[in-house]
Amino acid sequence: MQEEPAQQYAEYYRDKNSQYFGSSRKLRALADGYFGLNYVFIVNVAIAIAVLIGASTLGDSAVTAEFVAAGVLAAIVGVMSYPFNKKIGYAVGWKSSEPLIVSMLMALSSWICGGIIGYAIIQNIAAKEMKLFGVKSNLIGLRKEIETAIRELERKEEARQGAGAVL
Repeated sequence: MQEEPAQQYAEYYRDKNSQYFGSSRKLRALADGYFGLNYVFIVNVAIAIAVLIGASTLGDSAVTAEFVAAGVLAAIVGVMSYPFNKKIGYAVGWKSSEPLIVSMLMALSSWICGGIIGYAIIQNIAAKEMKLFGVKSNLIGLRKEIETAIRELERKEEARQGAGAVL
């Protein structure tokens, strides 16, 4: 009876400090998208509050003004959120149409509770992807931790490119 040969494994680079091996460009896109949506949310809430205050002074024509303002707010949120959703979509691997769809949904929900649910969902997707890069999600020092992780990835990428050139 013949014995089966022992299982053999190929040796390849495995980073001991990270669960996931992604590019610094993708982590940078995630960070830009994540933090960019914070600014869009602030603009969203500021416009909504301004409209509500303004509408309260208009009296009978307030309903018409609110509908017009809701449309303008939706357009602003859709246009402002698209570049950030596109960056997150690139890093996560969405189809090219998905950032546009997400931006449109965020625009439609911008009047309801400031659209906070849409922002939370998309930022949660980005945060989960950043965790794969070894970034711990905490509110204090998150940007600094991401920048450190990006620099480390860039250093590793340069080292691999340098080693590839030698081979």
